[in-house]
Order: sequence, then structure tokens, then C-alpha cells
Amino acid sequence: MEELTARIKKNLANEETRYVYADTVVNAFIAAQIKALRDDRDLSQQELASLIGTKQSGVSRLERADYSSWKVETLRKLARAFGVRLRIRFEEFGTLLDEMRGFYNKNLLPRNYRDDPIFNPHTRRRGEGNGLEETGKAVGLSASQPGRLQYINLQDSLQGGSVLPNTISGGATGKPMRNSFENINGSQGAKYSASGA
Repeated sequence: MEELTARIKKNLANEETRYVYADTVVNAFIAAQIKALRDDRDLSQQELASLIGTKQSGVSRLERADYSSWKVETLRKLARAFGVRLRIRFEEFGTLLDEMRGFYNKNLLPRNYRDDPIFNPHTRRRGEGNGLEETGKAVGLSASQPGRLQYINLQDSLQGGSVLPNTISGGATGKPMRNSFENINGSQGAKYSASGA
């Protein structure tokens, strides 16, 4: 873990690479959240499209980890459709390492307002039989379909580690050159087994 953290810190010393990492994490995390929330709410892409006023192909595009043309208004519509709030803020680069480790169901699935224990005291709090503990899944990039998200089996693959986007250099285009995931031990996404979506 320390070796990977040191390698990422070294990569982040380069300004272009730093922004490629930051953009890749944001794009992949938003796409993963949309897919995880849609699945959690038992919505098809077509049903979600109807709720936010777009086509099914638009939702499919939003769920691609390499999508980067986010519009605040679309994100607001998605938040409303999922019954959650939208939070946008500027961050220090030091928070990037934690965000790269955050592709777990408990981070991807904020509860609907009516299920939030702050507003409904009869709702279970995090860690009480929901999220990662219950499903054993995280969302990662598909090894067979670049830009597509799939569920990965954490029990077999991570053994307590975390899933990180593996994008090193964006070159002149600013686009990541590699789209895969690696766990804290350096295993590539191709080794993960899909456990169903």
C-alpha cells in the first residue's frame, strides 16, 4: 500500500498528470454513482431517462467512466431522481488519494431522503447490515469493455484493499491513456470477476 501511495504521489508531482488523475477519478466516481444508484433504486436506464428528461442512450453515456461533459443541471436532475442532494466543491489534491480508495457501495450509495437516519430515526445507520458488508461488491471499470462499469467481487479480489483508477498519463489530449482498475496490491482489473449487475 505504501509503495502504491508513493508511486501516485510521485506521479502527482507532474501538473498535467495531476489533473488527469483528478479528472479521471471525478468522472469514474460520478459514473459509478449513477450506475450504483440506478441499480439500487431498481431503475432501468430508460426509466431513469424518463425521470431526468433524456433518452436511454443519454443515461448509458452518463454511466461511462470515460464520460467527461458533466452539466450541473443534469447532475441536479439525477440527484432529484435518486432522492439525494448534489454536492460540488473545490478540494486540495491531498484528498485525491482517499477518493481513489472510495469506490465502495457505502460511498457510492447515499440514501434517499426518506431512508436517511437523520430524518427517519427508524432507519439503520451505515455499517448496520447495508452497503459493502451486505453485497461484497464495488464498482470498477470493465476489463473487456473500456469505459464501461461493472460490479467486482471484493471478497475474492481485494481482501480488504481498495479499488483505484489506474490512469497514468493524459498526454496532450488530457485523456487518460489507460482505463483499468488496480487494487492496493497492484492487481489489474482484468483479474476481477464480475459478480453480476
